[in-house]
Amino acid sequence: MWNLIFAFAVGSSFAADKFASYPAQKISLRGVTDIKVVGVKGNLKLQGRKHTEFVNLKVRHSAGKKDSDWHLSVDRQGHTLVLEVFNVAYGAQWRKVVRQELWPEFDIELDGKSLPTSVGWREGAITISEWDSDLDLSFLKGQVSVNGGSGKLNLQATQGIIQVTGRKGAVDLKGESGAVNLKQLQGPSQINWLEGQISVENAEGPVKIESRNSEVDAKGVTKAFSLKLEGGRARISASAPSDLNIISTTGSVDVEWKTGGCKVFLTSTHGSIVTGKSNFLELSRREGRQVAEGTKKAKPMGEVFVRTDSGAIRWRP
Repeated sequence: MWNLIFAFAVGSSFAADKFASYPAQKISLRGVTDIKVVGVKGNLKLQGRKHTEFVNLKVRHSAGKKDSDWHLSVDRQGHTLVLEVFNVAYGAQWRKVVRQELWPEFDIELDGKSLPTSVGWREGAITISEWDSDLDLSFLKGQVSVNGGSGKLNLQATQGIIQVTGRKGAVDLKGESGAVNLKQLQGPSQINWLEGQISVENAEGPVKIESRNSEVDAKGVTKAFSLKLEGGRARISASAPSDLNIISTTGSVDVEWKTGGCKVFLTSTHGSIVTGKSNFLELSRREGRQVAEGTKKAKPMGEVFVRTDSGAIRWRP
C-alpha cells in the first residue's frame, strides 16, 4: 500500500498566477487494473506506451488564494490507481463550500501503460494519445482531443470542443453545446448532441446521430448512417453500399451520392424537394406530402431514406 501527496500551500510566497512543479514520479502498475482521475481545472494528458508496467506522472499546481490548502492525492484503492484533487481544510465537502472561482488548477500528465481509465474533470483541456484501453470521460467545459488508440470511448460533456481521430472501438458521445469532429474511426459511433457543429469523416462503422439544433456534415460515409435532427441542417456525402436513414423536422438536408447504385425515397410534408439532373427520381404528391423516389441501378447498392416536416431536401447526384 502506498500513497503520494502533491501538495501546495497557496499561502506561500508564490504569486497567484504562478505554478508549482513537482519532480516526475515513476509508478508501478503491478496489480493495478484501472485508473481513476478526479480533477477540477487545468490540463490532463494521457499518453499510452506499449511494453511497460509503469506510468510516469508529472504534476504542476497553480497558486490559488490565501488560506487554502490544495492537494493531489495519488493512491491505490484496491486494484485502482486513484488521482484526486482535494482540500484538507474542508474535506469531502470542499466543492460545496469553496466558490468555484477559487478552485485550483492542476496540470497532470500520465505517460505509460494503458489501462481502463475514468476521468471526472471540470474545465480545461484533456488530451489523450494512443491509449489502448477503455475511456470514460465526464467533462464540463473546454477541449477534449483523443488521438489513436483502441477501446470503448464514452464521453459526457456540457460545453466543449471534441475531436476524436484514428480511434479503434465504439465511440459514444453525449453533450449539450459545442463542436464534435470525428475522423477515421473504426467502430460504431453514437452521438447525442443538443446543439452546435457535428462533423464525421471516413468513419468505418455505423454512425448514429441525434441532435436538437446542429450543423451536421458527414463525408466518406460507406456504412449505415442514421440521423435524427430537429433544426439546423445536414450535409451528407455517401457512397454505396451505405444505408442512410435521415429524419428532420425543420432542418434542411443535402445528400450527395458519390458512387454506386441506390434505392432512394425522399419525402417532405411542407418542405421542398430538389432532385437536380437525377432522371431516375420521380416527383409526386401522396396524401399531401411531396415524394421523390427511384432506383439508380449499379453495383454495389445502397439505400437512402430522408423524411422532413418543413425542412428542404436536396439530392445531389
